[in-house]
Amino acid sequence: DLSLLIETAASHCSFYDDVLVAKSIHGANPELDGKVLGALLEGMQIVIFGAGGSGQIALHSIRNIECEVLCFADNDPNKHGSKLHGLPVVSAQELSTMPLDLILIASDFAQDIYRDLISIGLPDEKIRIFHVCIGFEP
Repeated sequence: DLSLLIETAASHCSFYDDVLVAKSIHGANPELDGKVLGALLEGMQIVIFGAGGSGQIALHSIRNIECEVLCFADNDPNKHGSKLHGLPVVSAQELSTMPLDLILIASDFAQDIYRDLISIGLPDEKIRIFHVCIGFEP
């Protein structure tokens, strides 16, 4: 039962001693992960934090889900004001004024980004880590 799976996963979503545990969403295989990602993200306004390769994979992974990706966010000031896949790239500070439901952190620096977002007052329940999982078939 998908709703039981989501409820069980949600009950375990938290951080323990700076270790990224169950606050993660695994993706990159939309055919296999699409139902779970869709159930978690459907109808949400989302920001993808990370305007690099992982952020682009996250965008690709959720492309068929009925959600709205508002923008990318990134800590690199050289990217601020630019566009990536038609979406604006903004700074972390701009996120506190946006009407968003969820920030998906798609970066190798997820732990540091998480701490930064919490320190500027963004609520823990609106932050998830997007882990890129790429499988290889024999």
